[in-house]
Amino acid sequence: MSSNERPIGFIGAGVVGSIFASALSKNTDRDIVVVDNGPRFEQIKSGGLKTKGVLELDGGTPKLFNSLDAFSEFNLHSLFISTKSSSLKFLLPALKDKVKKDTILISLQNGLETEDTIKEYFPDNPIGRVVINLAGRVDEQSGEIEVAWFNPPNYIGLLDDANETRLGSILEDLNSNGLTTKFVSSFEIKKQSFHKNMLNASLNPMCGLLSLTMNDAMTFDASRSIARGLLKEGLAVGKELGFDYGEGILEKLLAYLDGGGNHYPSMWSDLQAGRMSEIEYINGKIVENAKRLGVETPYNELLTMMVMACESKAGSRKA
Repeated sequence: MSSNERPIGFIGAGVVGSIFASALSKNTDRDIVVVDNGPRFEQIKSGGLKTKGVLELDGGTPKLFNSLDAFSEFNLHSLFISTKSSSLKFLLPALKDKVKKDTILISLQNGLETEDTIKEYFPDNPIGRVVINLAGRVDEQSGEIEVAWFNPPNYIGLLDDANETRLGSILEDLNSNGLTTKFVSSFEIKKQSFHKNMLNASLNPMCGLLSLTMNDAMTFDASRSIARGLLKEGLAVGKELGFDYGEGILEKLLAYLDGGGNHYPSMWSDLQAGRMSEIEYINGKIVENAKRLGVETPYNELLTMMVMACESKAGSRKA
């Protein structure tokens, strides 16, 4: 059996994980192995992997499990980690000894440097990162994923800059099934990840703390000014990291945020539910890099501490 026929695994079958699993299982004989211990388990068990909206896919029913131990039974070619980035410190130790050293571990997550965290726990494995440019939601009645928008391409890269042939047929299958994805260098995947993270960092914590929709945050003068300040700080850090996004990038980022829509981002849902958010990997990583590089980021630092304080009060974060 060649490497591109080996099974592909997914940890987490939320919106993004389900979309990618559907694209990689459509029209192929490859086994897709999904581990999810949340409400998606029963939805997928009864209805399979399906998407609708701007991207319609029927991925059938994968090999579905609710424990990481299941991966020990498969010789995985690659494993997509599509959980919240805040789960990595608990997830990765539990994943040890359950995947082979030639399995590619691919972060399909929000935030900065999730791939580096995975590398810390799995130094001998090839590590990849995906940056997505789509959004959707779970239709709770049908269990299908409704893809609201997709601005192609997505990006995928490997930390060791190996040739894209290491991915086997993954890239071909994603693109042939409508999930347009571009293979890029390790530097470019970091650059694209930072670009997307600046957008998340500018609205996610502010909307979460103030109970603002993204449209509200970009409409009110005061909150729009905060978003601008967060973006300027992010761009200053990005510049020190060697990321050049071209002339007029600040206004382009603001214009993108103007189309955010009248809904709440994920961090609002996390804080409302008393869950730990992804703040450490979103604004927190901007602050961490800024301190290392000697860049002042007061907006990002304040929001990071405020979100962490809310998590501590709710009991989801210790101390």
